[in-house]
Amino acid sequence: MIQHLPPQEQAWLARFFARPNELNWSSLLDGSAPLREADQVRQWLSLLGSRAAPLILPFMRGGGVTGWYATTQGAAGGYELGDEINAWLGPTWLSRFERVPKDSNDSMATALRDRFGGTVYRIAGADDAAMQTITARLSDFASVLERRPLATRTRVRPVGAIRSDFERALLAGDETQAEAMIAEFKQTGRLNEENLRYLEVRLSAGLGLWPQIARDHWLIKTLADLALPPQILADLIESLYRTYVEEAEVLGDGTAMRDAFAQHIGIPYPKLFASRRGIRAPRVVKAFALYEHLQPDPDPSIIEALFRLLPTGTDTSLFEVAPAPQLVPSSAATLEQADEAFDDGQFDRRLNFTCG
Repeated sequence: MIQHLPPQEQAWLARFFARPNELNWSSLLDGSAPLREADQVRQWLSLLGSRAAPLILPFMRGGGVTGWYATTQGAAGGYELGDEINAWLGPTWLSRFERVPKDSNDSMATALRDRFGGTVYRIAGADDAAMQTITARLSDFASVLERRPLATRTRVRPVGAIRSDFERALLAGDETQAEAMIAEFKQTGRLNEENLRYLEVRLSAGLGLWPQIARDHWLIKTLADLALPPQILADLIESLYRTYVEEAEVLGDGTAMRDAFAQHIGIPYPKLFASRRGIRAPRVVKAFALYEHLQPDPDPSIIEALFRLLPTGTDTSLFEVAPAPQLVPSSAATLEQADEAFDDGQFDRRLNFTCG
């Protein structure tokens, strides 16, 4: 059977079954490979082309199998595969169960990822007895997959479950899995264009690609007109702050910091600062303090209130407003300032004048 696989499949299999893997692809083709290991490979390769089934292939060293590599036949389903491996084997038999990082130089994992684009796991047992049990249970797993009926239609998962897997992928820095979750979101047909843009922002922010967000002027300009979820608002402001302001702050150059903020953030995107929405992320809080500096009559009490949200010990000297003469504003002046803030869309600032 494996001799008749198409060239596309034989190419990656020749990469996988090559040194340091002592189970060689040519030996599998000519029948000289150890019988038990060859049967394992044939059993799993019989599932090749069935996108609903994973692939789990052995790695040999020192004359015996020392572990296996598992992957999905596509970008989606990585977490589900991990759950299935745990269900079949779990900590009782596994001494090693890990996801192979994308930047790993593991040639077997690279061969699988290049072919299928999904998550790759490495698994192994603690001793010979565990390895024999794992071999038997993986054979049972493959047999179950062979008998599993083909799905007549794709099951659409709840949006909340997809979102949870998306956030988990971001926490793990797994770009491939996160992009697969976005693709699954799109397939549900339940999200509009705005929601999909939010996901793209979350993806870039979660992977630390801050300049990619900050330098997309039209994206930020478009999103600033919307009632943004707090997380997306935080991602946008943090990306701008990290990209344009933070270097001057680190250097202790208050003038350069305020100039950079005004040029790249405050003046181009004032609508981002209509309301802080309860966000307490330090860079966002500092950005709101700098935005107050841009006002014709900066209010020290607003800036002081923002300072109280920062972690204890934060140096705020660069953000402080020079003390002004202590004049008691008339109620008419305060109401006028509140009206101006409302007209400018600065809703937090208006509340400070009317409720302060």
